[in-house]
Amino acid sequence: MLYIHGDKYVDMVALDDYPKTPGFDNYPALLKLGKPVTDGEVGPHQQSYGKFDELAVLETYKGKAPYFLQWHSWTNAKVAIVDNLHAKEMMNDAAAITLDRIR
Repeated sequence: MLYIHGDKYVDMVALDDYPKTPGFDNYPALLKLGKPVTDGEVGPHQQSYGKFDELAVLETYKGKAPYFLQWHSWTNAKVAIVDNLHAKEMMNDAAAITLDRIR
């Protein structure tokens, strides 16, 4: 569901997305709102636990979203970056700016 509160209250628009494969299907519609667009929460759908391609996540958001947030894992849910495919490659990619690189 998309809530519109008005320009004077909104600085950024975001959605939460838990797909089988990384995607940003709502990006064109959100971009039309004239605000920076991001993904408030992203992570794999249950069918993709442990098989979510983190490099594909990075490619999905590169040049579009200023950041994305991915949950950590919990019992029987492999949703964290480190629990999925290509985690090290994604975190070491020049396009991934992590906290240690901005200090």
